[in-house]
Amino acid sequence: MRCIILALVGTLFAPATVHAQKFDVVSVKPSSLQGASQRSMQNLPGGRIRFIGVPLSFLIMPAYQVWDFQISGGPGWIHTEPWDILAEAEGVQGFLTIDQERPMLRALMEDRFQLKVHKETKPLPGYALVVDKNGPKLQRSTEANLSIQNGKGSLIAKKEGMLWLVGSLSQKLGCVVTDNTGLTGEFDFSLKWSPDPAENSGVPVTPTSIVDGDGPSIFTALTEQLGLRLVSQRVPAGVIVIDSVQQPSAN
Repeated sequence: MRCIILALVGTLFAPATVHAQKFDVVSVKPSSLQGASQRSMQNLPGGRIRFIGVPLSFLIMPAYQVWDFQISGGPGWIHTEPWDILAEAEGVQGFLTIDQERPMLRALMEDRFQLKVHKETKPLPGYALVVDKNGPKLQRSTEANLSIQNGKGSLIAKKEGMLWLVGSLSQKLGCVVTDNTGLTGEFDFSLKWSPDPAENSGVPVTPTSIVDGDGPSIFTALTEQLGLRLVSQRVPAGVIVIDSVQQPSAN
Protein backbone atom coordinates (compact mmCIF):
# COMPACT_ATOMS: atom_id res chain seq x y z
CA MET A 1 0.00 0.00 0.00
CA ARG A 2 2.99 2.32 0.30
CA CYS A 3 2.94 2.49 -3.51
CA ILE A 4 -0.54 3.99 -3.32
CA ILE A 5 0.59 6.77 -1.00
CA LEU A 6 3.55 7.60 -3.25
CA ALA A 7 1.23 7.62 -6.23
CA LEU A 8 -1.09 10.12 -4.54
CA VAL A 9 1.51 12.53 -3.19
CA GLY A 10 4.30 12.31 -5.76
CA THR A 11 7.22 10.30 -7.08
CA LEU A 12 10.80 10.04 -5.82
CA PHE A 13 12.42 9.67 -9.25
CA ALA A 14 13.95 12.26 -11.56
CA PRO A 15 11.26 13.55 -13.93
CA ALA A 16 11.20 13.15 -17.68
CA THR A 17 10.26 15.83 -20.20
CA VAL A 18 6.81 14.94 -21.56
CA HIS A 19 4.39 16.99 -23.63
CA ALA A 20 1.74 14.37 -24.50
CA GLN A 21 -1.43 14.07 -22.41
CA LYS A 22 -1.95 10.38 -23.18
CA PHE A 23 0.05 7.18 -23.40
CA ASP A 24 1.13 6.07 -26.88
CA VAL A 25 1.01 2.33 -26.13
CA VAL A 26 -1.43 0.68 -23.71
CA SER A 27 -1.98 -3.00 -22.88
CA VAL A 28 -4.93 -4.00 -20.65
CA LYS A 29 -5.51 -7.65 -19.72
CA PRO A 30 -7.53 -9.47 -17.05
CA SER A 31 -5.15 -10.51 -14.28
CA SER A 32 -4.72 -13.98 -12.85
CA LEU A 33 -3.72 -12.46 -9.48
CA GLN A 34 -6.52 -12.36 -6.93
CA GLY A 35 -4.89 -11.47 -3.61
CA ALA A 36 -4.59 -7.82 -2.56
CA SER A 37 -1.11 -8.55 -1.17
CA GLN A 38 0.13 -9.33 -4.70
CA ARG A 39 -0.95 -6.04 -6.24
CA SER A 40 1.79 -3.74 -7.46
CA MET A 41 2.13 -0.34 -9.13
CA GLN A 42 5.49 0.50 -10.71
CA ASN A 43 6.93 3.65 -12.26
CA LEU A 44 9.51 2.43 -14.80
CA PRO A 45 12.15 4.21 -16.91
CA GLY A 46 11.34 5.00 -20.49
CA GLY A 47 8.04 6.69 -19.66
CA ARG A 48 6.38 3.41 -18.64
CA ILE A 49 4.05 2.46 -15.81
CA ARG A 50 2.94 -1.07 -14.89
CA PHE A 51 -0.02 -2.17 -12.76
CA ILE A 52 -0.26 -5.84 -11.78
CA GLY A 53 -3.45 -7.35 -10.35
CA VAL A 54 -5.10 -4.00 -9.60
CA PRO A 55 -8.79 -3.05 -9.83
CA LEU A 56 -9.86 0.05 -11.71
CA SER A 57 -10.26 1.96 -8.43
CA PHE A 58 -6.48 1.77 -8.00
CA LEU A 59 -6.08 3.82 -11.18
CA ILE A 60 -8.83 6.26 -10.24
CA MET A 61 -7.16 7.08 -6.91
CA PRO A 62 -3.86 8.52 -8.21
CA ALA A 63 -5.50 9.95 -11.36
CA TYR A 64 -7.99 12.05 -9.35
CA GLN A 65 -6.09 12.33 -6.02
CA VAL A 66 -8.70 10.53 -3.93
CA TRP A 67 -8.83 7.50 -1.67
CA ASP A 68 -11.03 4.49 -2.36
CA PHE A 69 -13.74 5.71 0.03
CA GLN A 70 -14.01 8.89 -2.04
CA ILE A 71 -15.16 6.95 -5.12
CA SER A 72 -18.95 6.85 -5.38
CA GLY A 73 -21.23 4.81 -7.64
CA GLY A 74 -20.35 2.40 -10.41
CA PRO A 75 -20.52 -1.40 -10.45
CA GLY A 76 -18.82 -3.44 -7.74
CA TRP A 77 -16.18 -4.85 -10.12
CA ILE A 78 -14.31 -1.52 -10.25
CA HIS A 79 -13.10 -2.30 -6.70
CA THR A 80 -12.54 -6.06 -7.09
CA GLU A 81 -11.81 -7.16 -10.70
CA PRO A 82 -8.00 -7.31 -11.17
CA TRP A 83 -6.21 -6.05 -14.29
CA ASP A 84 -2.65 -6.10 -15.62
CA ILE A 85 -1.89 -2.81 -17.36
CA LEU A 86 1.28 -1.65 -19.11
CA ALA A 87 1.37 1.86 -20.57
CA GLU A 88 4.19 3.73 -22.28
CA ALA A 89 4.80 7.31 -23.37
CA GLU A 90 7.12 6.97 -26.36
CA GLY A 91 10.31 9.04 -26.62
CA VAL A 92 10.76 9.35 -22.85
CA GLN A 93 14.11 8.45 -21.29
CA GLY A 94 13.44 8.96 -17.60
CA PHE A 95 10.58 8.44 -15.15
CA LEU A 96 7.18 10.09 -15.39
CA THR A 97 6.17 12.25 -12.43
CA ILE A 98 2.74 11.85 -10.90
CA ASP A 99 1.72 15.27 -12.31
CA GLN A 100 2.58 13.97 -15.78
CA GLU A 101 0.86 10.64 -15.16
CA ARG A 102 -2.49 11.97 -13.91
CA PRO A 103 -3.92 13.28 -17.22
CA MET A 104 -2.49 10.20 -18.99
CA LEU A 105 -4.21 7.84 -16.56
CA ARG A 106 -7.49 9.71 -16.98
CA ALA A 107 -7.20 9.45 -20.77
CA LEU A 108 -6.36 5.74 -20.49
CA MET A 109 -9.44 5.03 -18.39
CA GLU A 110 -11.69 7.12 -20.64
CA ASP A 111 -10.44 5.24 -23.72
CA ARG A 112 -10.17 1.66 -22.49
CA PHE A 113 -12.78 1.56 -19.69
CA GLN A 114 -15.14 4.17 -21.19
CA LEU A 115 -14.99 5.85 -17.79
CA LYS A 116 -17.02 9.01 -17.31
CA VAL A 117 -17.05 10.78 -13.94
CA HIS A 118 -17.92 14.03 -12.27
CA LYS A 119 -16.80 15.64 -9.03
CA GLU A 120 -18.93 16.50 -6.02
CA THR A 121 -18.34 17.62 -2.46
CA LYS A 122 -20.12 15.55 0.17
CA PRO A 123 -19.96 15.37 3.98
CA LEU A 124 -18.29 12.07 4.82
CA PRO A 125 -17.76 10.42 8.22
CA GLY A 126 -14.21 10.99 9.37
CA TYR A 127 -11.96 12.21 12.16
CA ALA A 128 -10.17 15.34 13.27
CA LEU A 129 -6.67 14.71 14.61
CA VAL A 130 -6.14 16.87 17.71
CA VAL A 131 -3.56 17.16 20.49
CA ASP A 132 -4.47 15.15 23.60
CA LYS A 133 -5.17 17.03 26.84
CA ASN A 134 -1.77 15.96 28.23
CA GLY A 135 0.10 17.45 25.26
CA PRO A 136 1.94 15.97 22.27
CA LYS A 137 4.66 13.32 22.58
CA LEU A 138 6.38 14.06 19.29
CA GLN A 139 10.10 14.24 18.58
CA ARG A 140 11.25 17.15 16.40
CA SER A 141 13.32 15.74 13.56
CA THR A 142 17.06 16.39 13.30
CA GLU A 143 17.48 13.94 10.43
CA ALA A 144 19.01 15.05 7.13
CA ASN A 145 17.00 12.67 4.96
CA LEU A 146 13.36 11.61 4.71
CA SER A 147 12.51 7.95 5.36
CA ILE A 148 9.14 6.20 5.56
CA GLN A 149 7.99 2.72 6.62
CA ASN A 150 4.28 2.13 6.16
CA GLY A 151 3.41 -1.38 7.33
CA LYS A 152 0.45 -3.28 8.68
CA GLY A 153 0.04 -2.03 12.23
CA SER A 154 2.85 0.52 12.00
CA LEU A 155 3.72 3.98 10.73
CA ILE A 156 7.37 4.98 11.05
CA ALA A 157 8.86 8.05 9.43
CA LYS A 158 11.72 10.49 9.85
CA LYS A 159 11.58 14.13 8.77
CA GLU A 160 7.86 14.16 7.99
CA GLY A 161 5.03 16.55 8.82
CA MET A 162 1.45 16.31 9.98
CA LEU A 163 0.17 16.26 6.39
CA TRP A 164 1.89 12.90 5.90
CA LEU A 165 0.46 11.56 9.16
CA VAL A 166 -3.18 12.47 8.41
CA GLY A 167 -2.82 11.13 4.86
CA SER A 168 -1.48 7.83 6.19
CA LEU A 169 -4.22 7.64 8.84
CA SER A 170 -6.87 8.31 6.15
CA GLN A 171 -5.55 5.31 4.23
CA LYS A 172 -5.42 3.07 7.30
CA LEU A 173 -8.84 4.07 8.66
CA GLY A 174 -10.73 4.23 5.37
CA CYS A 175 -12.09 7.73 5.97
CA VAL A 176 -11.07 11.38 5.84
CA VAL A 177 -8.72 12.53 8.62
CA THR A 178 -8.03 16.27 8.95
CA ASP A 179 -5.17 17.94 10.83
CA ASN A 180 -6.54 20.05 13.70
CA THR A 181 -3.39 19.81 15.85
CA GLY A 182 -1.89 23.19 14.96
CA LEU A 183 1.53 21.48 14.94
CA THR A 184 3.96 22.56 12.23
CA GLY A 185 7.42 21.49 11.16
CA GLU A 186 9.02 18.07 10.73
CA PHE A 187 8.92 15.19 13.20
CA ASP A 188 10.17 11.64 13.64
CA PHE A 189 7.09 9.41 13.99
CA SER A 190 6.96 5.91 15.45
CA LEU A 191 3.45 4.49 15.84
CA LYS A 192 2.68 0.79 16.37
CA TRP A 193 -0.64 -0.92 17.07
CA SER A 194 -2.60 -4.15 16.61
CA PRO A 195 -4.31 -3.70 13.22
CA ASP A 196 -8.02 -3.95 12.60
CA PRO A 197 -9.01 -6.60 10.00
CA ALA A 198 -10.63 -3.80 7.93
CA GLU A 199 -7.44 -1.72 7.85
CA ASN A 200 -6.47 -0.51 4.33
CA SER A 201 -9.68 -1.98 2.89
CA GLY A 202 -11.53 1.31 2.37
CA VAL A 203 -14.10 0.22 5.00
CA PRO A 204 -14.15 2.74 7.88
CA VAL A 205 -12.38 1.59 11.05
CA THR A 206 -14.03 2.66 14.32
CA PRO A 207 -12.84 2.81 17.95
CA THR A 208 -15.08 -0.20 18.74
CA SER A 209 -13.62 -2.38 15.96
CA ILE A 210 -11.98 -5.66 16.90
CA VAL A 211 -8.17 -5.74 16.49
CA ASP A 212 -5.87 -8.65 15.63
CA GLY A 213 -3.48 -9.13 18.55
CA ASP A 214 -2.99 -8.11 22.16
CA GLY A 215 -1.61 -4.63 21.50
CA PRO A 216 -3.50 -1.33 21.51
CA SER A 217 -5.86 -0.18 18.78
CA ILE A 218 -4.65 2.60 16.49
CA PHE A 219 -6.86 5.03 18.45
CA THR A 220 -5.23 4.12 21.78
CA ALA A 221 -1.74 3.99 20.27
CA LEU A 222 -2.05 7.53 18.91
CA THR A 223 -2.74 8.89 22.40
CA GLU A 224 -0.26 6.72 24.29
CA GLN A 225 2.63 6.99 21.82
CA LEU A 226 2.19 10.38 20.10
CA GLY A 227 -0.02 12.35 22.48
CA LEU A 228 -2.65 12.81 19.77
CA ARG A 229 -6.32 11.91 19.59
CA LEU A 230 -8.95 11.26 16.91
CA VAL A 231 -12.31 13.02 17.28
CA SER A 232 -15.23 11.75 15.21
CA GLN A 233 -16.74 14.32 12.82
CA ARG A 234 -18.30 14.69 9.39
CA VAL A 235 -15.85 16.19 6.91
CA PRO A 236 -16.68 17.93 3.59
CA ALA A 237 -14.66 15.95 1.07
CA GLY A 238 -14.25 15.78 -2.67
CA VAL A 239 -15.87 12.71 -4.21
CA ILE A 240 -15.46 11.18 -7.68
CA VAL A 241 -18.88 9.98 -8.87
CA ILE A 242 -18.90 7.25 -11.54
CA ASP A 243 -21.38 8.17 -14.30
CA SER A 244 -20.59 5.23 -16.62
CA VAL A 245 -17.90 2.58 -17.08
CA GLN A 246 -17.36 -0.64 -19.07
CA GLN A 247 -15.01 -3.57 -18.80
CA PRO A 248 -12.45 -3.33 -21.61
CA SER A 249 -11.62 -5.97 -24.18
CA ALA A 250 -8.18 -7.48 -23.51
CA ASN A 251 -5.20 -6.72 -25.74
